[in-house]
Amino acid sequence: SILICIHKIQPIVLKSSFLFLQLTASGLILAAVSIFFFIGPPTPFTCIARSWFLAIGFIIAFGSMLAKNWRLVRIFTQAKRLKTAKNIHDIHLIQYMLLMLVPEIIILVSWLYLDPSTPTVTLAGGDKYIYCQSKNNSWIGIVLIEPIVMVIAGAFLAFQTRELPSQFRETYY
Repeated sequence: SILICIHKIQPIVLKSSFLFLQLTASGLILAAVSIFFFIGPPTPFTCIARSWFLAIGFIIAFGSMLAKNWRLVRIFTQAKRLKTAKNIHDIHLIQYMLLMLVPEIIILVSWLYLDPSTPTVTLAGGDKYIYCQSKNNSWIGIVLIEPIVMVIAGAFLAFQTRELPSQFRETYY
């Protein structure tokens, strides 16, 4: 995030949309922070924070990349069809990102309210194991549905943008 601010007048940063680079970096930082909740024995807070930080961080990071690439696909698809390319402003992409966040937050809040993940102790062979667990383990699968759909959509958008001029093909890197 700091490097993006330092180099924000560089052509590659300008072409890549400063706001969405910052959002991607912020999401990655949130996801990376989730690693620290795996240090030490789990507590009720760390059990919940692990999934929240990772899920929200992923949606923000990947959602901002999806939004930018969707804009490119829209602009170049309209240009190919000899239509006037509509200017898709950053605020519209932010709205789409918020729409991506809402279902994940609803799922996480439901999980927190209905069946929160808590530290569980198991004794095996004289050793004590402490790990996070909900009564119903299907919550992890439910939380993963949206990220999986986003990865599939990202692959589709990467395929769509494969023939764009090189200055617009971030998916190439």
